[in-house]
Amino acid sequence: MHSNYEISKTSYLEPLEAYFDKNIYPDFQEKYLDFKDNLIYESKNNKSKTYYKFGDGDYYLLANETVGSAKPGKRDLKKTFIPINRKKMLENVNNADYYLCEIFNFHLFNKVINREVTYPGEYVYGSVANKWFFKEFKKIAIIGNEVKLEILHELMQRNEYKDYLGIDQFTDLIPIQQTGAVNDAKKIYRKISKQVSESDAEIFLLGIGHSQNFLLNDLKKISRAPLVCIGSGVDAIAGVIDIYRPYFGDWKNYRIKNLSLYEKIIDPVLNITSTGPNVKEIE
Repeated sequence: MHSNYEISKTSYLEPLEAYFDKNIYPDFQEKYLDFKDNLIYESKNNKSKTYYKFGDGDYYLLANETVGSAKPGKRDLKKTFIPINRKKMLENVNNADYYLCEIFNFHLFNKVINREVTYPGEYVYGSVANKWFFKEFKKIAIIGNEVKLEILHELMQRNEYKDYLGIDQFTDLIPIQQTGAVNDAKKIYRKISKQVSESDAEIFLLGIGHSQNFLLNDLKKISRAPLVCIGSGVDAIAGVIDIYRPYFGDWKNYRIKNLSLYEKIIDPVLNITSTGPNVKEIE
């Protein structure tokens, strides 16, 4: 791909055509520096700011199309689909502080959100993949899929994995349910609000799927740190990423031998790299 889109200490194995055209986003490198500086400033000054990460599934949800992960019964929406409050959802989405979107999805973003993209979504992937988040912030909380966070909890009992990430612990691991999170967003908020409000995390990293469209705005009111949606970045941290995802080509999925939790992951849109040189099995 064009050097304009490279992120230090990462690899993108099969870049899409957009990444060969510098003109799509010529300021990629300069804006990445701005993204990092902005996060550092907000964290140090206890600014609760929301970083909404747009993906194609969010497009289908916002456009009211039952496709992919926006299809009832697929993951975030219950099969016995109770109509969601679309007015409330759009209100929440339009109140985010910053918008992240991968460069090849800019056209979809512009169709459904009446805001400007603040930063390329590639930045959050790259900042997990090169471990910038872990180098820069000492107190990190993660909000995400309950089973993936259980796996991460187990991984963090192993010194080898802590050495790989470069951190000793996560300040908080805050789980949400695997399925139906959009329909149950109010219930989820009530369940996690105390832990979020009492956390002394310097930054929250979120992998909460489409429920970001309902939860982010409320979480901002009680948080004392930036809330950054990192999408499948949480999969990487839990050792279940597809290495063909953008910038994760050099990532190593640490997996615990004979751990039954892997079989409990319910995520139909997740492809896990579970064999090969990018996988390290540990006891």
